[in-house]
Amino acid sequence: MTDFGTASEPELAVMATVIGEYWIRHTRRKWECFEGDLTMAYVLGEIGAYNFSRMLKAPASGDDLPAPIGEAQWCEQLKPCNAYSIAEATGMPRETVRRKILRLEELGWIRRAPEGSGVLITPRCLRYVCEEMYPQAFFEMMETYRHLRRRLPDKWFG
Repeated sequence: MTDFGTASEPELAVMATVIGEYWIRHTRRKWECFEGDLTMAYVLGEIGAYNFSRMLKAPASGDDLPAPIGEAQWCEQLKPCNAYSIAEATGMPRETVRRKILRLEELGWIRRAPEGSGVLITPRCLRYVCEEMYPQAFFEMMETYRHLRRRLPDKWFG
């Protein structure tokens, strides 16, 4: 990893501009998808991460990703969560999280767990994330990387 202390001002300006453009596009899509409510998008992201935590013990490594399975099997493996666990993870007041959960449920992004022990993302949410949001984010991220590679010295990529 390169020390940022060795970066020139033009290099830092390129990083800030290119990465900032990526984040603005990504944030705008979330804002449009979630009625202008980025807090709701964040809560849904935490719910999804918690739901999948049973399957992904070390998600950063990707070493234990499950084999490809169907939507029904994914949904059976999800670990329910509640407003308390999401409030703890986000640092948000539990009442704020509870209101966001109710709205996400109304919109069809999450549902109550069958045993009543919390909430789970819905198949609709899973399809949106896997078929639209993440593929689009991935390709934009790769384009951002290529743009940085063209504009920055090799020392940043070693």
